[in-house]
Amino acid sequence: MVISAFRVATLLFITFSAYASNIDFDLYLTNPDQSKSIHVSNNEIIPLEGNLQIKIYSKEDGLINIFYESQETPRDSILLNPIEIKAGQVITIPSDEQSFFIDLSPGEVNFELAFKGENESSIKKTTVTAFDTNTLVKSSIRELINFTSSTSNTAELPVYEIDEMNTDYSALIEINNRVSNLVNNDLVLRGSSIFSKIAKGTVYIENYQNDEWVGIGSGILLNDYQIITNLHVIKDADTIYVAPYGEAKKGDVLDFSVHRAEILKIAEDKDLALIQTSKISDDINILEFISLNELEVGMNTHAVGHPDPQETWSYAKGYISGIRKNYKTEYDFISLKADVIQNSTDIVPGFSGGPLTNDEGKIIGINSFGIDDGFEYAVTTDEILDFLKNPNNFDGWQVDDISTESKVINEEFMNPNNYECLDTNKDGKNDYCGIDKDQSNYYEVIYVDIDYDGTFDELRLDMNENECDEIVVTIGGSSKYPDTYDKYYFDLEDDKSGYDKVGHDNNNDGIVDEYQTI
Repeated sequence: MVISAFRVATLLFITFSAYASNIDFDLYLTNPDQSKSIHVSNNEIIPLEGNLQIKIYSKEDGLINIFYESQETPRDSILLNPIEIKAGQVITIPSDEQSFFIDLSPGEVNFELAFKGENESSIKKTTVTAFDTNTLVKSSIRELINFTSSTSNTAELPVYEIDEMNTDYSALIEINNRVSNLVNNDLVLRGSSIFSKIAKGTVYIENYQNDEWVGIGSGILLNDYQIITNLHVIKDADTIYVAPYGEAKKGDVLDFSVHRAEILKIAEDKDLALIQTSKISDDINILEFISLNELEVGMNTHAVGHPDPQETWSYAKGYISGIRKNYKTEYDFISLKADVIQNSTDIVPGFSGGPLTNDEGKIIGINSFGIDDGFEYAVTTDEILDFLKNPNNFDGWQVDDISTESKVINEEFMNPNNYECLDTNKDGKNDYCGIDKDQSNYYEVIYVDIDYDGTFDELRLDMNENECDEIVVTIGGSSKYPDTYDKYYFDLEDDKSGYDKVGHDNNNDGIVDEYQTI
């Protein structure tokens, strides 16, 4: 690694123990003049070269040091001396006006923050992967392969759900188009307004059914992986996509990760649902809940939600006009009986599932429905907290058992016997395996053993046969990519200009958990 020249010496630091509770840090990729930046979360992909800032936050006086380690570089300090930090202070390294230039070797990279205070000694670590996605962009290799001399041994062929990948690919294109006009105003960048506070605790939710987009809604972060929302926002979904606010948009840099969510429990009479993702972001805000007995009619109310797919994270303000106990109403498929807050906040359906807060940004309810009286209604936090005490109860929607065409097609890709394979170097191991689905002499799906060691390293999809792979999977555990899980690279422009998203399958279950912008 090459890192900017202000580091001039290596030093040994105190031995640390435990985990930090009073100290934390964040990584930001920037351009050279720091006018644009993107927050980097744990386990994300970063480029081999670029500029980096480290922001450190402390609740206690003490000394800090930053360490770096990669597969080719032993753990070492990047500072000349430890830096003193005061309680409540935020330090940017090297400074708010400067950044490190980094030149990384491919592979896993660890950044560690070491802290020594009067009451605590601890280490916080962020691990990222340095990777050059341009190495995946290459001219089609399919036309160079003559499968006429194929082998029949496909026992070692890893098979993937190709149709699921294509569904994700289409959905990501649609989601990117829908959020292309993310809010980009002074409220977003200032970070001190109530809007910014609420926005970082509010997520964007998309409901997909049978591979088709159904609608959008909002959700409230309970922690960095669980979200409370309205049941009607995710009703009948077979795929739920969730996106955090994060840094939204700075200049022309869009930092917009997408996560797949699963449903844990629902309550039809309260119109509530609890969903869960992989760790959603390091740059979020968990909002505090306050009880119904702390509310008064006439109090100001604030909300953030998504009135339109291209007007995401919009702000609305109003006041409490009434508190209704055991309120009964029906809307959509919901027969509601719950304590609700009647309010004048100017919201629309895309706010459903999002927070209604007081002037301090504390949650007083979840925006749920509006009726013809001109007011909006939010289910109270007391109802939410009671719901969260219940055990998980979701075991799937009641739907007809269908066998869709996509499932039939997918079985073709899932059957190793349908692949033609080739042993190019005649060592008894397959180097390429592919399927020419339409018999056009072009293999839309192809597995590649890059280093000819008998294990497949990449899966490449070019379903429209334009000699540009729109999806490449780097197979975790292979000799070329010795990662702990598979990574899915999506070229959403389908033009060989580079990959726009990388999907992380964090638990090796064949389903992408997070889609990161790269």
